[in-house]
Amino acid sequence: MLPAAQRHGKFASHAETVYMLGYVHDSTSIWRLWNTERQRVIQASNVRFYELVMTATPVESLISDPFEIAKLDTDRSRQVDANTTRHCDADGSRQVDADTETSRQADADLPRRTDPSLLAADEVRLNTGRYNLQKRPRAVAHQTSVEEEPDSADLVSYQNAVRHPKLVPKWSEAIREELHSLHSNYTWDYIRPEDVPSGVKPISSKWVFKTKQLSGGGIRYKARLVIRGYEQIPGVDFDETFAPVAKLSSLRMLLALAAIHDWEIDQMDVVTAFLNPEVDGDVYMAMPNGVEAPAGGPWVCKLRKSLYGLKQAPRLWYEHIDNFLRSLGLLRSEYNPNVYISAAGLIPLILLLYVDDILLFSESAERVWQLKKLLHTEYKMTDLGPIRQFLGLEIERDRENRILYVHQSR
Repeated sequence: MLPAAQRHGKFASHAETVYMLGYVHDSTSIWRLWNTERQRVIQASNVRFYELVMTATPVESLISDPFEIAKLDTDRSRQVDANTTRHCDADGSRQVDADTETSRQADADLPRRTDPSLLAADEVRLNTGRYNLQKRPRAVAHQTSVEEEPDSADLVSYQNAVRHPKLVPKWSEAIREELHSLHSNYTWDYIRPEDVPSGVKPISSKWVFKTKQLSGGGIRYKARLVIRGYEQIPGVDFDETFAPVAKLSSLRMLLALAAIHDWEIDQMDVVTAFLNPEVDGDVYMAMPNGVEAPAGGPWVCKLRKSLYGLKQAPRLWYEHIDNFLRSLGLLRSEYNPNVYISAAGLIPLILLLYVDDILLFSESAERVWQLKKLLHTEYKMTDLGPIRQFLGLEIERDRENRILYVHQSR
């Protein structure tokens, strides 16, 4: 039995006084706290903060065990590193806001505070009873700095692109390239608004701006005109939408075979792939921003070709390239509909398709070159040469020792 001094009645206080150290990694409601009685770091989500009660005593002076101090510093450095990694997106550019910078800088700087005006720690009270639904407080009150928007940041609107203080030439060139592709593919016809069937509302569109890290270094600026497919009505504007993509297990198997047998692995990219197939049915689009329409408007765009954003666009593209590849004599795998095999001749060739990215595997560089020529006759292609980067995976080869390395260092 517990001694009487350690027993608490049903209505006795169960709270403990603790000191806030920071936040738990990948959590929005769990705090890391220092318990002075138990002399250890604890984690809790049910905490009541007394922000008006402050202390200028350094947290380390409250810790008697030197091993706990070392552990505390290690945990803080790990949390800062994890937050730094977490706030980097796929292309490597950092996304930082004031609240995130506040939390991270508080965790990193807390042990080194000497100025009482910057506060050593907030005194908080851990409540083990009912939940406290008060608003989450700031970690520590201190100065913050927000990083300047990097030059590679993605934009969110057409107006921001054409008025960007630094990157107007780059984004304007990206817009011109996209408009040239749309016009060269005869993507739509201009019709009068009164020619649109009664009850049909033209679908709106938007510009999407993205930056892409190139495998050899540098940044590529891409602009894409996208129709707002969520405005389409199922059964009226589209029916089937499913389109298969290559399985990663198939990619790993082919890379392994290529490494073992020293095959050629070349990569190609289809430029504006979704603009190749014709759209099924009548789809009407309102005039997009940045498009110079003929005189005598207003006009509405009636789509002739599939456009990015259409619900049925991926399926139309897959059907189009599938028919073309099979017309060349390639056989589609029954286990993976995005793997094609050419058995013509003594040396086989394998093609792997992932939307508009193509990998060619063969023992013969001549076979690869011949298929590339055939693909160029049907589509506008970009020949990327030997594989270096595919679906975010960086690939390095040691052909002399027949070793292939796959990593994601960026």
